[in-house]
Amino acid sequence: QRDRMIVHNTKKGGNKQAWSRQEKRQRPRVAHWGSDGGERRKGTSGLIATRREWRSHPPMTLRVNARKSTVTAYLAQLEALGMGATALDDASGILLDKPVNVRELPGFADGVVSVQDWGAQQAARLLDLHAGQRVLDACAAPGGKTCHMLEMADVEMTALDIDPQRLQRVAENLQRGGLHASLHAADAGQAADW
Repeated sequence: QRDRMIVHNTKKGGNKQAWSRQEKRQRPRVAHWGSDGGERRKGTSGLIATRREWRSHPPMTLRVNARKSTVTAYLAQLEALGMGATALDDASGILLDKPVNVRELPGFADGVVSVQDWGAQQAARLLDLHAGQRVLDACAAPGGKTCHMLEMADVEMTALDIDPQRLQRVAENLQRGGLHASLHAADAGQAADW
């Protein structure tokens, strides 16, 4: 049975929405979206604020290539350009105060820095990478984790992606960073293909 949304006018002239009583009992309980610190947002102003948040840019997190710079040095470059940023750690993470076009980032074209979510940066750090190891990135596109692992250690990297067009993005990111990996457009489940 499908959920039905009932919309009716309130005495104050606004619209009020409610799920029909019968179907409400059948719906799973979920946290109220648009809540703020556990309190529901109410009225038109709350809806407008929520919509504004949805349309805003997410945080822009950078990964500094440890082979080419340091977090401290890169923060100094950003400061000199008037770009506010905060170090997330000493290894490679930086959070920009405001998102910018990647072409505005110093050293982006040369692989000094890449845009990569903070959570995604943790994947390579969890591995005990050492020079000479053979590493397989089985779903490599667009190549952020592949590049990060190669920046951390001189490993023999094989990067796979089932989509040849997405694999091209891996190649572009490797080239930008001056890194090398063996790339294969293949299904990781079909080892004979790679």
